[in-house]
Amino acid sequence: MFGYINVNREKLSAQDKSIYQSYYCGLCQKLRENFGRKGQMLLNYDMTFLIVLLTGLYELEDQTAEFICAIHPAKKQTARYNEATRYAAAMNLLLCTKNFEDDWNDNHSYTKKALSQVFKKDYERIAACYPRQERAIRQYLRKLELAEKSREQNVDAVAGLTGEMLGEIFVWKEDDVWAEELRCLGFYMGKFIYLMDAYEDIEKDGKNHCYNVFRLMQYETELDFETFSRLLLTSMMSECAKSFERLPILLHAEICRNILYSGVWTRYEYLRMKKKAKEEKKSRSIAKMDAEKAEKAEKAARAKNEKDKKKEKIQKSSKVKKNQKEKKNETVNNEAVDHKLVNNETAETETAEYEAADNQAVNMEAARTEAAEYEAVNNEAVITVETAGHEAAKTGTAGHEAAKTGTAGYELVNNDAAKTETAEYEAADNSAAKTKTAGHKE
Repeated sequence: MFGYINVNREKLSAQDKSIYQSYYCGLCQKLRENFGRKGQMLLNYDMTFLIVLLTGLYELEDQTAEFICAIHPAKKQTARYNEATRYAAAMNLLLCTKNFEDDWNDNHSYTKKALSQVFKKDYERIAACYPRQERAIRQYLRKLELAEKSREQNVDAVAGLTGEMLGEIFVWKEDDVWAEELRCLGFYMGKFIYLMDAYEDIEKDGKNHCYNVFRLMQYETELDFETFSRLLLTSMMSECAKSFERLPILLHAEICRNILYSGVWTRYEYLRMKKKAKEEKKSRSIAKMDAEKAEKAEKAARAKNEKDKKKEKIQKSSKVKKNQKEKKNETVNNEAVDHKLVNNETAETETAEYEAADNQAVNMEAARTEAAEYEAVNNEAVITVETAGHEAAKTGTAGHEAAKTGTAGYELVNNDAAKTETAEYEAADNSAAKTKTAGHKE
């Protein structure tokens, strides 16, 4: 819970910056003087504010000394200290030692346990000198442990425990006239420190499942939480500032105002910037992931389009091949039909030719029959002529001549008829043979 009460160096004058730094170095030297070199590891800026506040309120006389700092050895440093420095060093040891013990109880950190043992004797010595403050610290830790175990949801109540403890630390002189005002200032300062610590650790406590009063409160949005926490912290520091302004502080008043009005917010602004940077990084990461997803989706879409085009091309090619095959089959079928038609025509032609040949053969047979009949008629005529010739021969020479003439006519008629019949038969046979040969070739 240290590191929240700091100064804003950018808004300090060079003189005030030097004075503040000298009080810080004075606290460091006083820790070394009272507790050895190990005491310097307890140094923090929170107790420096208490030194400046008490010095300005009681107008204490300072002592200065120059020394060589191990961290900044190039130049001698100035240390400024007084009675408030000794008191702040003692309170610093009490708070740090109890903080080590609390970390051991909460997180079982062996390092913190070892450190608490290192400062045990110094703690007992300081506790004997300041029993009221030591008792306030012990009671605070006990009450805080009970609140954490009961999962206290009242922000004001649990933050008030730290306020009560720090109020007792701020009261240097219990019977002093300014004791109540200092206790009030310390009370609201303690509440502010507790709330700042809870605000800073909310994510870490969530991951570790540790108690955090802000985690137990319900907020609709992140903006609601930020608004609520900012208003709560502003309210605490407003009360601190009111208490300070009621104190008659003139010495180092500007340094105190710098801390109360600006310095305490530097850590808050740092945390806000850190949180904002984390959110921006997360947003960039999300945007990058979205861009990668969009790019992947675009690539997938392009791949799908190419696949669809390829598929469409294949389908088109298949369709063309199918059409070609169908056309080819159709052509083959048409050729088969044409061939069948040709064969049918050829068969019909051959049949017609065979019929013609048959008809011709019939005709030839008829011709033969007719020739035979004609020959028979001729023979009868010859016989008749011969008979007439014989009769004529009997009658005379004229008759004999008439017989010769009839015989010559008969032979001439028979020879011409035979030649004509033979020529017609050969012509019919040749025509039938040619037609049959042409049909076989087809």
